[in-house]
Amino acid sequence: MPSVDTEPARPSLRKAIAQLPLPSVPALSASTWRTHSSFHSARSWAFEAPEGEGILDYERAEHVGDALLGAEIALLIDEQYPRLVTGVRSLVKACLVENITLAQISQRLGLPEQILCSYGQGASIRANPGVQACVFEAFLFSLHAEQGAEAMRTCIRAIYSPLLPATVEALRPLFVSVSSTNGAINYVGQLMEWSMKKGCPGRSVQFSQSQRSGNLPRNPSWVVECTVSDAASGIGGQTFVGTGTTIAKAKNEAAEKACSAFAIAA
Repeated sequence: MPSVDTEPARPSLRKAIAQLPLPSVPALSASTWRTHSSFHSARSWAFEAPEGEGILDYERAEHVGDALLGAEIALLIDEQYPRLVTGVRSLVKACLVENITLAQISQRLGLPEQILCSYGQGASIRANPGVQACVFEAFLFSLHAEQGAEAMRTCIRAIYSPLLPATVEALRPLFVSVSSTNGAINYVGQLMEWSMKKGCPGRSVQFSQSQRSGNLPRNPSWVVECTVSDAASGIGGQTFVGTGTTIAKAKNEAAEKACSAFAIAA
């Protein structure tokens, strides 16, 4: 997946997750979803487990759970926001399924406390956001395996239906405020569409944290850097600088320069 800037949505998501009315967590009979590899001395094989060898930890369940969650989130976005352009959909989905978000959801559901792991590493493993995120995805797969697709779907939607609007509205000003003012072209949207185009791996767009400069506070000026990479063209980390009286205008100017350099047209 292309690298995308999910930072702008994180504060809104963090607040929404903290206020989330928690659904009841379905009970599962299997414990594999919450078993860390350290619990069984981290046994591993080069290609596949020997015949008859049981699955002992959550890694396989997490792998499948990741795909199931991604598919359900994509459907939810399409149902609730059918007019979103493809690039924005990808950004919204990235915000909702990145490890930071999954770890926060896992914490709210009380999943880390249930992790089975080696005694000596227990505190650090259960506090690890990456592990917390994996356990949530493994839980979803196990729910699907034990109680069916509809039970998993109900659980995901109970959690994510309130989070989706918060994410969309947090991202909207990054795209709408510039293009809706004086008919300006939304170069940020064009650039994000380009970075997420199917069949074009290795494209990356990152916007820096904005900085204020100029005559403060009467005449502030914002500076934003946009770093663009395109592996197919052999271009890595080319940076473009935009300035403006607002963050959105500065970001759009930086994106405009990038679009011009990479010959990106609407």
